[in-house]
Amino acid sequence: MHPNKYDFLQNTVHRLEGWLEDYAALRSLDLLWWQEQKGVRGPLVEIGVFRGRYFSLLLESAARTGDAVLGIDTFQYVGMDQVRTEIAAGFPDAPEYAFLPVPSTDLVPSDILSALGRKKPRFISVDGSHEFEDVVWDLRLCEEILAPEGIVSVDDFINPVTFGVNQGVHAFFASSRSLVPFAYIANKLFLARPMFASVALPALEQVIMQDEHEPRSVDFRNRLKHGRAHVEQKLWGKPLLSIP
Repeated sequence: MHPNKYDFLQNTVHRLEGWLEDYAALRSLDLLWWQEQKGVRGPLVEIGVFRGRYFSLLLESAARTGDAVLGIDTFQYVGMDQVRTEIAAGFPDAPEYAFLPVPSTDLVPSDILSALGRKKPRFISVDGSHEFEDVVWDLRLCEEILAPEGIVSVDDFINPVTFGVNQGVHAFFASSRSLVPFAYIANKLFLARPMFASVALPALEQVIMQDEHEPRSVDFRNRLKHGRAHVEQKLWGKPLLSIP
């Protein structure tokens, strides 16, 4: 469990604009920390930076590991220079990072890997265009470039105001894939390679079981008392922790 996540949430994440539930941020920080403790290294990528709120979580991990961080965004809503300024104000000690100011749909896997020095990323956040076709494209990019021990975070899944994301994710998994889901946490769906998902799921559950602070974690434990089916579902045939 990440030892300083509440300080980072209060002092950095909350200072940056954007939409991100605290519980999703906390568990994302825990997953990144868990990767670090396992010795998993590699770049971190976000498709759809907006104003840098979730991007700051990737920077927080990279500050310890020295891994590269890449943000891909059109910057049509907030200019790239303004985003840099806001990140600097909210996270003065942020490590170096790079931006690709293009639509992700203009990119192929080799473009992203070239920007990362041919290293496969250990964490990818997908929060760009919410249009059906674009979501499918972004997930295909992730599938091609993700490291064996990598994690993908897909924002706005099962969100009633982002049906394009829901349709896109379901369409992606309508055929056999090299990614599988392992957790749904407060508006975010987490994916990994099958072997790594089988390790990430129990590791995440252990964190939740040890968390005495967050109401969602307390609710998880209460639901678990009524049977495993109350906290773990099958999604596309794979076990999925559910913390809505």
